[in-house]
Amino acid sequence: MIPGGDHRTPRRPLRAVLTLLLAALVLAGCGGLPESGPVTAADPRTSRSPFTTLTANPPREGATPEEIVRGFLDASQTGFGDEFATARQFLGGTAEDTWQPRAQTRVYQNTENPALVVDDNGSITAESTLSATIDSEGHYEQNVDGQGVTLEFDLARNDDGEWRIINLEDGVLVSESTLGSQMAPAAVYFPSVDGGALVADQRYFPQQNLASWLVQAAIEGPSAWLEPAVLSPAPALTRTLARSVTVASGVATIDLNEAVLDASSLERTQLVQQLRRTIMDAIPEVTDVDVLVGGSDLLSSDPADLPTYPFESQDLFAVADGELVQLDGGISIRVEGAFAPVSGAVSSPAVAPTDTSEPPVYLDGPTRLMSASSETRSTRVLATGEDLLAPSVDRYGWVWTGERAGTGELEAVLPNGGTSTVDASWLEGTPARSIRVSREGARIAVVHETAGSVVIDVAAVQRSADGTPRSIGTTPVRVGAGLNDIFDVAWIGPTTLAVLGRADIDTAPRVYLVTIGGETTSLAPLADAVSITAGRGRNSVVVGTSDGVLHERQGTNSWRSIGSGLTDPAYPG
Repeated sequence: MIPGGDHRTPRRPLRAVLTLLLAALVLAGCGGLPESGPVTAADPRTSRSPFTTLTANPPREGATPEEIVRGFLDASQTGFGDEFATARQFLGGTAEDTWQPRAQTRVYQNTENPALVVDDNGSITAESTLSATIDSEGHYEQNVDGQGVTLEFDLARNDDGEWRIINLEDGVLVSESTLGSQMAPAAVYFPSVDGGALVADQRYFPQQNLASWLVQAAIEGPSAWLEPAVLSPAPALTRTLARSVTVASGVATIDLNEAVLDASSLERTQLVQQLRRTIMDAIPEVTDVDVLVGGSDLLSSDPADLPTYPFESQDLFAVADGELVQLDGGISIRVEGAFAPVSGAVSSPAVAPTDTSEPPVYLDGPTRLMSASSETRSTRVLATGEDLLAPSVDRYGWVWTGERAGTGELEAVLPNGGTSTVDASWLEGTPARSIRVSREGARIAVVHETAGSVVIDVAAVQRSADGTPRSIGTTPVRVGAGLNDIFDVAWIGPTTLAVLGRADIDTAPRVYLVTIGGETTSLAPLADAVSITAGRGRNSVVVGTSDGVLHERQGTNSWRSIGSGLTDPAYPG
């Protein structure tokens, strides 16, 4: 159970009804921000608002049913600071004990307060328009289609003759502004299966006692969709000894029970690594983390930090006049060995994200995946097909591609030999447009067509012990709410994608920042955009336009040209 969570027993089946009311909600500007779109959660360290302790009044004597419901809704928003004690004063009967406030957080738009309607049967309904929902584990889902929520409350008089709510749905309803001051997006990190990197699992947590929530989430393990690609080093019965993790003078102290001693030496090291990075990334004022067991250090010394976004190079590649080139200060340098094939159809270059000494790979037309070698000044065919996806190279050196037709399989090859057929059964029958493996190699973003739409799914990469990719899981998570047409995707950080797409089929493509476990926001428009790549951070985004000019993001809301006569820009990865 997450610290501060409600330990009460489940109640009887709910009578409350959740109704979806369709309306229009487009990605729009947010006042005072340099970019359009809702406030982004892409960087928890900078976007998190300070925690504010909110208070609400208890029910007054003689309050009407409407006043009780309105008072309860107000008190629910302040409940993150008082464990929902005030909100429970508005409840009666079994509801006072069985209501589970943390089961779900529904977020409504700041532009309106919930409207109350008295039904013919005496019940009261609260109606509002949702902007997001957050489940009990902190998974965030942005709503951009104007979905509405209708919550029903049954009331009765108690022994003192006062009206109280006796039946309601679990969860709370909060405004966007309340969410920003009471909850925060944060990445919980887990070791990759080879122990060489940490993998982000972003969720939303209450800001009060944030360190405690983060530690408990790390101990309990990753989100279900990510589980096949990471390790969870904490033994099953591991718990914190104190109710809260203490933070003092920049040091967070975590005291665990003796169950953690069941972990191997390697697992203890990995646990400390993940706890340190999780807390220090989420809470800027924390500069060190002490992990104890029964008051003594779990490890004799701090372990080495693991990378969360392995990306060692800012080398930018592209195609010029049918040849593979590398850009250096705006000058195009031909890549030796990448001779133009007879077809002259060089496209989609890709390079390993952590070892750029490896030869670049690229497509020769739609049917051949090639590798260029500067040592032998020659090319090599790595894979063939009918209509191949643009390649992506992971930190293990595997080059990913596959048929666009949606065969339910992807193909991974090593430039020096070795092939693996990667199970992608959930893609069968759904044509793919783009694939991009995350820099740590544990996740893959897939742009594909399904049910008449183009969507982005992020899936876990399952590997064998030697790092060979075997599967991309069975339960991907969908991201990029509000985008209706997507062309390409690139990673810019542990939890964020840069996406070339559009929210309306009748509008020009533009760049969006899509947070895995967070919101979708748009950058400044750039006319005639046709391709995208990115390195580290939002200012690394490079976009190619149809006239052969590459543009790099500059400042907060503009683009600058960095080269002409170029197509298919590609940072390593």
